[in-house]
Amino acid sequence: MTVHEAADELRSGGGGLYISTDGLWALDQLGQRENFIERSFAPTGFETWINGRLHRAHRNDGVFRTALRNELHDLLARAARDAAVEIRTASRVAAAYPDGTLELADGTRRQADLAVVADGVGSKMFESLGLERDRIIHNDGLLRVLLDRRDVGDGDWETSKDCWSYEIAPLRILYTPCSATHCYLVMMASIDDTTRLTVPPDADLWIPSFPMLAPLLSGQPIEARCDRYGSIRLSSWVNGRAAMIGDAAHAMPSSHARGANISIRNAVELALELTAAADVDQALSAWVSKMRPRIASDQEEAEYLASSRSLHRGFPEIDLDDLVPANMKHSEQLR
Repeated sequence: MTVHEAADELRSGGGGLYISTDGLWALDQLGQRENFIERSFAPTGFETWINGRLHRAHRNDGVFRTALRNELHDLLARAARDAAVEIRTASRVAAAYPDGTLELADGTRRQADLAVVADGVGSKMFESLGLERDRIIHNDGLLRVLLDRRDVGDGDWETSKDCWSYEIAPLRILYTPCSATHCYLVMMASIDDTTRLTVPPDADLWIPSFPMLAPLLSGQPIEARCDRYGSIRLSSWVNGRAAMIGDAAHAMPSSHARGANISIRNAVELALELTAAADVDQALSAWVSKMRPRIASDQEEAEYLASSRSLHRGFPEIDLDDLVPANMKHSEQLR
């Protein structure tokens, strides 16, 4: 098995992430759960704050963990190499075809029993595979910021804090401790709020709405990027001996903090079907039948949350208790 990576070296971006049920299941299947536990962080809980006041608090009894993306990325890369997977860097794939052929940027063609396109939202591979793509763009923008949290000051900074403010402008900041030294902020505003959706963020425009986060917002970002909520649906994940997975196939808003978990699980489910089935065609059919309805449901949930809680609309149109992602509510509610 060979992995083609376009970049000169393996790298990850985006700061931090939540790993919950689907992701932990997938890591179990790979025999990497304990290794992940050693590299990840367990926030003590998940709090929802509205206009500077604590609205709800849930204790985290092992329901979710957080991690720096590079820690999970490095763990999976090491596991792949241990399984004799060849990882070729500086190897850009220009097109994939239904017969399992990959065309590299230098014109080289490589034939495989199965070509798996694991790509991002900007992927154009669906075109060479003859698939149709539906892309939905939502009206909220997100700044993803990685920061050093060691000088954050007094208070409980070991818990995730989902902070919503509607007093000056509709804004949200999700504070996530993802290691003993680092935290990850998702800073959300209407896509029309171009003064706040800048990289790096202008602390003076955010601090008045989130004064308790001032020590963090005043800090220098280690990494920052700006994205926009969106979803991708393909007419099919499979054409012949080629399959698409990840955001290129089923991107969804991060509104329920499960997108990465779902992508990891889907990849592992495909591997398990390939191991169990008599041939590739049978495995692909079983995989699609099992996973496509599940992920369609996950996308619908994420899109509903993104739309109904959209800061583009102002105050949310749902009960404020529903601001808490469902996978964070399985632990004991404290208030």
